[in-house]
Amino acid sequence: MSVKELADFLRLDANTIYNKCAKGEMPHFRMGKLLKFESRRY
Repeated sequence: MSVKELADFLRLDANTIYNKCAKGEMPHFRMGKLLKFESRRY
């Protein structure tokens, strides 16, 4: 799941997702420069 997909699903701004990832508050993994999320966690 991409940042945009997760933001739409959680009804949050994409910047909020990026900030939570930077603070370690949201589990994610990187594929190159992209942040990805496991859909089964959400």
